[in-house]
This record gives sequence, structure tokens and C-alpha cells, in this order.
Amino acid sequence: MADKSTAELKKTYNFLNNQPLGEDLFENKSQDKIASVISEKIINDPEFKIIGIDGEWGSGKSNLVRLVEKKLENSHKFFVYDVWGHQEDEQRKSILVELTEFIKQEDDLLKKGNKKVWDNNLKILLAKSKETTTINQPYLSVGFIFSLFSIVYVPTVNVFKDSFKDFLEIESLFCKLVLVAFPIFIVLGIYIWNLIKNWYNKNGFWKSFKCSAEETFQVYTNKQKEETKIETISEDQPSVRDFQKWMEDINIDLEKKLVIVFDNFDRLPKKHILNIWSSIHIFFAEKKYSNIKVIIPFDREHIQNAFKELNGIDSKFGDDYVNKTFDIVFRITLPIMSNWKKFFTEQWRKAFVNTDEDELKLVIQVYEFLNRRITPREIISFINEILTVKLLDTNFKERYIAIFVLKKHEILNAPLQAITNLEYLKGLKSLYENDNDFSKQLTAIIYHIDVENALELVYTQELKDSLIKNDVEQFNVICKSEFVDDIFNSAIADIDILENPIKTLAELEDDTSLSELYINQAWKIFYQKVSASNLKIEKLKIEEWQLKLLQNISDNRYLNKLLQGYVKLINDENVLDYTKLIDLTKKELGNNRVLDLLSEKSVDAVAFLKLVEDKGDNYSTYKLNGKQSELDTHLSEMDIQNILELKQTKVIAKKFNLDNYNRHLKSNLNIFANANNFQAANDALIKVKENAKKSGDLKEILDDQRVYSLYVNNVSSKLPIIDDLIAMRIAKGSVFNSSYSSHFEGVLNSEDENKADKIGSLILYYVDYGTLLLKSKDFSSSLLFQKIILKMFVNTNFTKSANITELIKNYEIVKSSLKIEDSSLLVEFNRWELDKSKLDINELDDHFINDCFDNEVLRISKYFIEKFNEEFKNLDLEGCQEVFEKHSNIHSKYFHKLSLDSLTQISLDIFEKKILENLSTNILQGNLKIALEVYDSNNIALSIINTLKNIRDQYLNSNISLASSIAIEILPYFIKYNLLNGKNDVFRLIIKNEFLSDNDFVKLLIHNSNVIKELYQKANTEKEGFRNTINEKRENDELIEELAKLMDIRKKAKEKGDN
Repeated sequence: MADKSTAELKKTYNFLNNQPLGEDLFENKSQDKIASVISEKIINDPEFKIIGIDGEWGSGKSNLVRLVEKKLENSHKFFVYDVWGHQEDEQRKSILVELTEFIKQEDDLLKKGNKKVWDNNLKILLAKSKETTTINQPYLSVGFIFSLFSIVYVPTVNVFKDSFKDFLEIESLFCKLVLVAFPIFIVLGIYIWNLIKNWYNKNGFWKSFKCSAEETFQVYTNKQKEETKIETISEDQPSVRDFQKWMEDINIDLEKKLVIVFDNFDRLPKKHILNIWSSIHIFFAEKKYSNIKVIIPFDREHIQNAFKELNGIDSKFGDDYVNKTFDIVFRITLPIMSNWKKFFTEQWRKAFVNTDEDELKLVIQVYEFLNRRITPREIISFINEILTVKLLDTNFKERYIAIFVLKKHEILNAPLQAITNLEYLKGLKSLYENDNDFSKQLTAIIYHIDVENALELVYTQELKDSLIKNDVEQFNVICKSEFVDDIFNSAIADIDILENPIKTLAELEDDTSLSELYINQAWKIFYQKVSASNLKIEKLKIEEWQLKLLQNISDNRYLNKLLQGYVKLINDENVLDYTKLIDLTKKELGNNRVLDLLSEKSVDAVAFLKLVEDKGDNYSTYKLNGKQSELDTHLSEMDIQNILELKQTKVIAKKFNLDNYNRHLKSNLNIFANANNFQAANDALIKVKENAKKSGDLKEILDDQRVYSLYVNNVSSKLPIIDDLIAMRIAKGSVFNSSYSSHFEGVLNSEDENKADKIGSLILYYVDYGTLLLKSKDFSSSLLFQKIILKMFVNTNFTKSANITELIKNYEIVKSSLKIEDSSLLVEFNRWELDKSKLDINELDDHFINDCFDNEVLRISKYFIEKFNEEFKNLDLEGCQEVFEKHSNIHSKYFHKLSLDSLTQISLDIFEKKILENLSTNILQGNLKIALEVYDSNNIALSIINTLKNIRDQYLNSNISLASSIAIEILPYFIKYNLLNGKNDVFRLIIKNEFLSDNDFVKLLIHNSNVIKELYQKANTEKEGFRNTINEKRENDELIEELAKLMDIRKKAKEKGDN
């Protein structure tokens, strides 16, 4: 049996509480629907006093009650009375006692000040009548008996003492004295005994003397009689009237509604059902309580069987009692749980803390196949029963316990048959009939015995020998036997020299009968023994058996010991041996496992250079580091030729700031330049560039004369330094010595794409990106420069640094110098974060602004547009006036680009003033016309109607004379907002007769003919001139004729009586 302490078991296993959950886990949510009906409609209806919940055992009646309780927790208190738990009690009194105790304990249930009353009521209810009978019996103490004896003894001896010679033949005086004083000797003996006892207890002489005297005569102090009392206790039971009165008092004193639940009827024996049912009917069905409702969960079939005895074979007779007792009954169907496996899994993990996921899946499979009904209570009961068996022996597998629990009737009736004939497993038979553990486990569970069986002793030693001798063939033969699991642990238990056993176990074939569990256990045992041994590492080597062991164990403590030992052996000579060892270990055990355990170690400069030269960028994998100061000193003191032979110096340059080494390189570069040693200068410059950390770091690497000299003397060379020299020339821009500039014109005017690529990838060594762009004006005629920059838009090796605000100010210059026609420059600028606070939109050129509006999705465009709109929105009166007065103002030029939510009432008021000033001169400036269109499009948010009305009134009041060109622009707005309807003189002052000579105006009227016709029909004599003009022109003007027909204006010959 498994040997686990109680504390360990408590941590590992937990019994589940099988109380109602108060949640509806059923697929159709029927319980939640019933609970809602009861809580929302039934519970507060005075006509429903007793509510019945009818359902079979396990159908969820208690759970429904709990659901109702949750829904009513703010308005009702629930008192649950367990009729089954009180079946041996007098039910009336038990109900009252439990209910009274309940209402006393609930803080907000009784009206204020009534708790003390109910305390007293409860005491009276619990009081018992007691009758006492006393019987006195005489009692004689030892001292009293001794005194009686002395009274008789002394006179008798005195009477016969003279004739003792004849009677007892006593002649000695001493003997006579002893005989006479015998009682005194007895008392004296008792005293001496007590004295010795007290003296022995170390009480001292005087204390012993006193205590001995008291104890000697204490025999005379006992009571002289014994009193026996006999008590008879009786209890009064409340009558029907008392019960009803009690309930009425409770009902009156309730501050909150109370629901009494009589639970567990379906567990109550038949003989008790009739009694309690009768009481409930009398006390609750026939009596109304305003603050008390009763809910009774019951099983109708169980009730019918109980009442069946009252009416013979009529099983439906009980229905009459049910119907008379309950005002309404809700029936619960058997549940159909949705996603029960999820519920099962959650409960299982509560019970089994260290859940074996595979075992859990198998248990769920067993439960699904063999259980006839799936409910929350059934699931919890099932898990708890498994747990009771599991606690007997933790080696019992849960899947087999599950089979036993669900099929224990068949199994216990015929245990042997249950093991051999698995028909009772139904669909699971095929899964377990070839399971070697099934019979072993099930037998152990049935009889509560150990799972282990007798081992095959013959093969135990052979298996052990094959491991020790590395006999792989024999080992695999034994491991294919069906009993190998029974002998394997015994075979490996006593093996101490583990190199061969580890290599042998590693060769275990895939078709072995040895279970995975035992294989893993074997590796753990071997690993524990190896880990516990004294590990001495004296060379950079890992043994084959060590790798095999580590491949089969996930624990890293032993591997960590090995790696810690190896790193201590590193020196200048063996650093590459160390990396080879680590590479081998990574290959066998995996990169992450090994690399995570490597320790950081600092090595000297020589060892570090060897490591970097061998491993390049991957040197950091081995967590070996060099000290910056040591490296800088060592490299700066190395011969330049030796440095130039190193292949991985760029790796070191990334990691360290080597100032002395860098100066050493630059110094030698200038020496090579002076000597026109072009190859050495090329190699030295490569090393120098490796140490550059940011753009522009090498801007003064060579002066103008050396740049010119090296370039001119080696212009046909294919070495990379040629491109660097061109880049240096470009980086110097207009400050490059003019006498040398002409020698570079040829290459700068070329269109060599390849050269542009190369120079673009390295030019930022010599100048920062922002400065390079600003130098565009110095190379506006250079085709190579343009190609270099455009290629750099796409890619560069350096992080581009620039003052983006300064670049934006020079946007047009840069764009035109580079001959850029599209928005690619803006896209390039979009790489930078723009500080809006530093952006002065009034300094921006039109190229930048238009590109921003054309590419609104770009971040830089959004920054500009946001500021463009914010500044307009925040303009004061003076600022708004400037917008409509100065055509150069950015908001005036790009008014049509303003977002509608940036338009303000202040700007609209200024706009109205300015447009009226313009209209007074019969001029509508282009910016005001555009502004009118913008404000019109925003009419919903900021109404332009009042402005249009004011313009209309100026015309109708003859303050302004309207020209046809202005009418064509302004009339559509009057029509759109119906501003001419009901106004006088429209056809005299706005739709003037002379405007009919303007075809564009006529077309406008035709386009809006319905509105014009309506205005015409409502007009008075003012329309006469308009009508006459129409008739005069219609015969010679097709547009006028079309307008006349649309407006239903008849020709002169037919006008009599018209209009």
C-alpha cells in the first residue's frame, strides 16, 4: 500500500462538497427559467402560499431552491428545514425551535427590538418539566464501626480477664495487657503507618506528626447517611393552535419576507412522510401568512407510494394530497447537461490537486460509457467515491477505480468473472482486454491489497547482468517479455557503477514491452545516483554515457555541475577546446538547454581575440567576455599589419568603445595615405569604419589634399576605398577645395547605378543625413548625387539622423535640386517624429503643403494637417480677418483643405462681413467663393443660413445691387435653403429681367425651374416685367422658350385672363 502521511494526502486530495451549486448547468436552462418565474411572479402573489417542486431524485430540486434563493437574496430570507434530519424528533417543536433560532440569528430579519422577545419565547419553548424524588439511606463510617466494636470489646475483656487462665490459659501479665489494650494498639498502628508515610514524602517531622494525627482520626468524620435523588423530566409538545399562534407571531414580527423550505422529503421513510405532510398541510396550506411562503421539493412517486397504503392499489391517490397541499407545482425534468465534461474536469482538479491529465481523460471516457445518468450531483458523488478508494492506496489508478465504482454490483457478485470476462464494460471492452494492468489493478481494488505481484526472480539477475555488461542484445530480449515491468525496478535497484547500464538503457528498442513509466523511473534513479556521486572534472571532455544520461533527463543540476567545472579550466591555450566541447554538448542536448546554464566569465585579451576570430558574431553564445580596457590596450599596441590580418575585428568594434585602438588605426591610415600605399590605406579604412558608431563619425578622417591625392593617383583602382574617397568629396560639399573639385566632376556627372549604390551605402560615415540632404543645392547638376540620395531613400547601413524641422523649411530646395516629381521626399521625411510645437506652418512652402494634403495617410502629413486645423480653430478676431484679407495667408490659400470641425462662429462672422463688402462692389473674390462652399458643406454643424439671409436682405432692401455674375453664384444658395419663398420683389431685385440675357443665368433658372415656378406663381405685380421679358425673347431664344414652358408662362396671344 502507498505510504503517505495524512498531511500529504490532504494536500493532494480533497473531498468535494455535494451541496447544491445554485447554478443552472443544464442545456435548456429550465431550472433558471423556473427560478425566474417563482422569484418574479409566484413568490409575491398572496394566492400562492405553498409552492411545490416536483422532481425525481437527483433531478436538481435543491439546486433550483438555491437558484431561487440567489434571485431573491435582496428581498427574502430562506430557512431550510431538513425533514429527513429531524425524522426522529417531534416535528412540530423541531420546526418552531429551528425557525426561531434562525430568525434570531439573522440581523435584518426581525423588526428592531424583537430579538429579546424571541429569546424569551425560545427559552419557554425549550423549557422542560422536572420532578425530583429523594431517598435517604443510612451510612456507617469506619470510625463509627470501630467505636461500636471497642464498646463491646472492652467490657467483655474486663469481665473475663480474671478467668483467662482457665479460658485461654494465659498467665503472662504482658499478654493480658495486650489483650485488654488491643483497640489502642490498632489506633497506634494506624498513626505510626501515617507518620512513616508522611515522613517518606519529605514533609518534615512536625508537619508529619500533625498530618498523621489528623489522618488517623479522620475516619470519624464521614457522613452518616447517603442521599439518592431520582429526577423525572417531561417535555410539552406544541398543539396545532400553539403552532399556528407561534407562526402568526413570527409573521407579524418579520421585517423581511421569509421563505421556509422543507427539504429532503425524497429521503424520508414512508412512515414519517404522512405525519410531517399532515402537519405542513394544516399549518401552512390552510393558513395564510403575509410574510411567509413555503417551498417543498418532493418526488411525486415517493409521495404516491407513501399514501398508497391509505387507499390500496390506487397509486394516484397521493396526487389528491399533493394537489390539496400545494397552490402551485413546478415540475423539474431530468437534466441534460451542456458541456458536462468541462464541469467534470473542474471538479476533478479540485479533488485531485496533482491531476494526471491522461488519467483524467480515461476516467471521463469510462464515465461517459458506463454511467446511465449525468448530473452535477452524480458527478460529484462519483468523484468522491473514487477518492475514498484512492486514499486506501495511491497506487490505484483512477481509471480502474472508476470502472469499479460504476460496475461494483457486477464486479462484487463475481470478482473473478469480472476480471476475465469484460462484457460488462460494453464499448470499453476492446480497450481493456489487452491491458496488462487491468486484472492486477482491479483485483487490488476489490480486496484492498497491494498492486504489486510476485516478480519473476529468474530474469531479475539476468536483466541486471545485461545492464552491467552492456549486453544490449540480451537486454532488449528481456525487455520484450510481458513480465518485464514486474522485475525491472528490482533489477536496477542495486546497481552502483552506472556507465554501462546508462549506455545499455539508451539502446532500448522501440518495440519494448517495458512501460514508459518504468523507463522514466530508471533514468531518474540513474540520474539521482550519478548526481549524488563525487564529481571531479580535470579535462575538457564529456563522456558518452554522460550525454546519454542527460538526453533522457530534463533536470539540469548535473549538467550545470559539468559546465561549471569546465569553465574553471579555461585558459589562453584551451579556449577553443572549450568552445568545441560546448558545441558538442549543444548538438546532443539542444542549444537552449546548454546555453541557459553557461556562466559568464572574463578572459584575457589574447584568449578573447582567439574566441572572436574563431566564432565571429556567435562568440557571445559561450558567455566569455573580454575587458574593454585590456582589449583597447592590447589592440593599440599591436603591429598594424597584424591588425589588418584579423578577420573579425568588426565584431569587437560592435561591442566595445576602443578609443586608443581607433586612434591607432586613423594614424596609420594617414601614414598610408601620405605614402600613397593604396592597398594598406584601403585595409586600414575598413578597420576604421568598423569602429564608427554613428553617421558623420569620420567626417574629418582625411583632409582635402589627401582625398584628392589618393583619388587622382588611383582613380582606376577597383578597391572599395575609391568609393569612400568620392563619398568624402560629396560630404564636404561646397567647402571642398575648389582647386581639387574639377577632378571629381566626371564621376559626379555619371549615371552609374552600381556606384550610386555603393556610395549610398557608405556616405553616412562622413556626413549626417540631414546635412547631406541640405547639400543637395550644391549638387543640383550632379546626376550621381541624385541617384545616391534616391537610393538612400530605400536603404542605408546607418541610422539616418537629421533636423527634420530644418529639412521641412528647405523642402522645395531639396526637392527641386533632386529633380523629384512625386511625393517620395515627403515619404522619406515621414521616417522622423515631428515636434508640432516647432513647426511654423506660415514658413512652409507650397510644395511641402501640397504633398502633405496629397498624402494624408503619412504621419508627417497628419502632424501638419492637425496643426493647420488647430491654428485656424484657435484664431481670434484679428487672425480671422487676416485669413480673408490676405491671399498669401496659408489658411486663405488652403481654405478648402480645412477640416469642417475646425470652422468656428468667429470665422463665419468675419467671413460674412468680408463677403458683404465684396458683394457691395459686385465682386466675389475666389477665396471668398471657396470659403462659401466650405461653410455651406458644414451647415449642419455650423449654420450658414443666417449669413445667407443677411446677404439676401441686403439685396431685397436695395442696399446692394445684384449683378448677374454674382447672381449665378449666390442664387443657388438662396434656392437650396428656400430663402426666397414668401419674399417680395424677388423678381425685381434678385431674379432681374436683364439677367435673362445671360445664358448661364437662364440655365441656372432652368435647372431650378420647379422652385422658380413656385416663386413666380406666388409673386404679385413684380413678376410682370419678368413675364414680359420672357415672352419678348422666347421666339428667338431656345433657352428662354424652354424656361417659359417649364414655368408655364403662356405666349402673349394667349395671355388674356391669365395670371
